[in-house]
Amino acid sequence: MNRPCHIAAALVVLLAFAPAAPAQQPTRAQASAIRSACRGDCMANCSGVPTGGQAALQCLQQHAASVSAGCRNALAPLSQAPTQAPTQAPTQARAPTPPPAAAPVAAAQLTPPGQSLAAQAAATSSWPHTMSHNGASITVYQPQAVEWPGRQLLTARAAVAITPQGQTRPLLGTIELTLATHIDEATGIVHLSDPKLLEIHFPSLDPQQAQTLEEKIRAALPDMQSHEVPLTAILLSLKQAPVASVAVSNDPPVIFTADRPASLVVFDGDPVLTPVGQTGLRVAVNTNWDVFVDQNTWFLLNNGVWFSAPQPTGPYAPAARLPAAFSNLPNDANFAEVRKSIPARPPAAGYQAPQIFVSTKPAEIIVTAGPPSFQPVEGTGL
Repeated sequence: MNRPCHIAAALVVLLAFAPAAPAQQPTRAQASAIRSACRGDCMANCSGVPTGGQAALQCLQQHAASVSAGCRNALAPLSQAPTQAPTQAPTQARAPTPPPAAAPVAAAQLTPPGQSLAAQAAATSSWPHTMSHNGASITVYQPQAVEWPGRQLLTARAAVAITPQGQTRPLLGTIELTLATHIDEATGIVHLSDPKLLEIHFPSLDPQQAQTLEEKIRAALPDMQSHEVPLTAILLSLKQAPVASVAVSNDPPVIFTADRPASLVVFDGDPVLTPVGQTGLRVAVNTNWDVFVDQNTWFLLNNGVWFSAPQPTGPYAPAARLPAAFSNLPNDANFAEVRKSIPARPPAAGYQAPQIFVSTKPAEIIVTAGPPSFQPVEGTGL
């Protein structure tokens, strides 16, 4: 029985903290762009999932085929590294083709070797883990953090049940150990290393059997490599709330006004571009709008009408033709809506081109039909 106990004890540690295969991870700016671009999609497709966390991002990935083009643009860089504009690190990218089925798709950032948020969410929600070894059934229950003084040395405890081959009654016990920790504040990941056994507790074993099992577990622990877990998982286990580290800005948004048709294009910071396959085009990935660049000309798709400008901020005017490169856009879900407007079509008779406003920070637009017409509010001076 000692052999199954030995394997189970090692698996308690490995399964509790083992990472999935390395995956490309987005930056904090990319995560911010995903939140901005996918708010509506999260409400429409993931209303029953807690917002702002791993589960929500995993849900958006599962509904990638039905989310908006802007949200797909935001999720796409998780499988393809973007090419940044000269002024800013990439925040998100639209992948010309879907990622390979075997490649893990990350939902938030962490430093390789690490675990995707989708994998992390699954790892923290699919307990207990049951496996077989040499005919024995081994069940490992979700580990719990016991204490973490000064966020340096973590004490954790997990329950394990071992049912030897040919038996129906499991051997039940717990293992408690400490691990050295290092927090990567930028990614929200805790690196665990140097495991040391504190104690085991298997009530059905006599003292000699328990001592033998403890020696085997203690000997196995040094073979455990450094692993990573989400900081939030440890804090939730300790019933602690994460400490906010991002300052909140209460600055009002930029307000644009127009007395004729107008549209507002908002970028999350300076425009960030990524190549579109081998077309020679680049696409802006930190906006909900379809914005492309060919050579030094910017193209914007607005309600089925193409506009062009010499720079991202404009001025934009209707474009009669598109470069030939647009006809080579990948025929996939990422560009399905854009392809419907290729080639460029002349506007309908009587079309009034809207004024295009562009902002690289949060903004709002107020549009009136002609100059504002005011009426007094009865009983006030307004």
